[in-house]
Amino acid sequence: MRRAARRGGRHSPARAHSLKYQLLNPATGALLAKGRLLGIQFDTLFTDGLYERIGKDAVRYADAIRRAMAKNGYLPCFPSPTNQSFCIVSEQQRKALAERVDFSVWEQYDETHSIIRFATSWATREEDVNALCRILRECAAQEKVAS
Repeated sequence: MRRAARRGGRHSPARAHSLKYQLLNPATGALLAKGRLLGIQFDTLFTDGLYERIGKDAVRYADAIRRAMAKNGYLPCFPSPTNQSFCIVSEQQRKALAERVDFSVWEQYDETHSIIRFATSWATREEDVNALCRILRECAAQEKVAS
């Protein structure tokens, strides 16, 4: 392989860094197809406001989740005008919620609290948001009874 590299063979470092070689090499030719496919997807998403239309419900549902968190005493972490909702929960709250719903633990806030994230998408259903809001209410009520 060293001889091939010295003579500019197929494993030559000079050829490996050539954009033309990377795009036309059969081993990496899929890069062209993937790039074209992503371009078509983005073009379609940003035509006639499609991206905004399919994201509108996700943001509306996230707003409903944020209202339910505030109403039930969950501490907001920071405002988010997007499809993501963040709040600070105790370890007991995190464990109780984890038994019933999926969420991301964003980061440890301090020794006894975590920041968690709920995210909605174009595929989120209203009944799922309503169920989450009910679970947030029930877990908050259980915490009040326990303390």
